Amino acid sequence: MQTGVDKIEIFDLDLNNDNVADRITKTHWSNISAHEDNEYNIELNQNRSFTSVKKFRTVIGAEATLTLFYFNFKPSFAITKISRPLKESFATPTLAVKTIYKLIDNKIVPTETQTMSETIDVTELF
Repeated sequence: MQTGVDKIEIFDLDLNNDNVADRITKTHWSNISAHEDNEYNIELNQNRSFTSVKKFRTVIGAEATLTLFYFNFKPSFAITKISRPLKESFATPTLAVKTIYKLIDNKIVPTETQTMSETIDVTELF
């Protein structure tokens, strides 16, 4: 199994409705264990220069996913994050939390938080 960056994907989208393409870069990481993750770097195009405004990272184990994101682009840009803490192992259920992030004044800020049910794999809650 290879370790490090496996794949980089770049998505050019207008996130802040200024008619200029911004960028989301998704970097997929793997390591020698059965775990992997994705990093999402959100960048705004300001004066023809990309500025990182927020980075998010998934946590994916062989037994369960602990953190996952859903990107919404219409009617406005928002990110839904559902995550749970690691307890004794990936297979131990813990209480999940849903957080909604929105782009406000060119900053990504949490706008809503909701406690969800206990789970092992957060993909079940999307």
